[in-house]
Amino acid sequence: MIEKKINKGQYLNFGAIAEVNGAGAEPGLVSSGCENRSITDSTREHWYSAKKREVQADHGDKSQRNFIWLPYVPRAINYTESTGLDVLSAKFTGCYMIAFTDNGARRVCHVATPEAKAAWNAYAARPEVQILAGFKPTDHVDAKINGTTDTGLECLGLITATNTLIAITAWRQKAGEHFRIAAVTTVPSLPLDTLEALP
Repeated sequence: MIEKKINKGQYLNFGAIAEVNGAGAEPGLVSSGCENRSITDSTREHWYSAKKREVQADHGDKSQRNFIWLPYVPRAINYTESTGLDVLSAKFTGCYMIAFTDNGARRVCHVATPEAKAAWNAYAARPEVQILAGFKPTDHVDAKINGTTDTGLECLGLITATNTLIAITAWRQKAGEHFRIAAVTTVPSLPLDTLEALP
């Protein structure tokens, strides 16, 4: 539900974002650096400034603002138990974001590519794993913003609790803590057989 709180032109201030080194990590499943977060009401510091939302650690009292932050882990498949919440991840440069169940427990993961693709394909082939939806967020980034190509754009991925897939194009600003939203695009899932055996 947090997609209703992320709009073009707004700023998202994440504060300190968990960064996971991943040095020496095996290209398998890990669950590292995931954090409960909440998006606050938008504010304007001046009448002419763009709206800004703060992203706070821990969950607030409004469920529609709560989500799980899932950081990218180099070489690995980083996942979180989704527990009925939206999951937001970043640093997509060709990685996949996939919702699935393992023995009935719903999870969302960020598959680092190309290093972790073989490990994901082996894991996804297990009978207790069921793929629900997934996408490659960078396939949906519009590098042409305001009619010109902008190489400073970054890509975030969002999978909601109901498996809606959203690619978010943004500029990262102010020492990496602020994102200015350039575009928000709801996209269809890749075919399930593609997600089960990533090319």
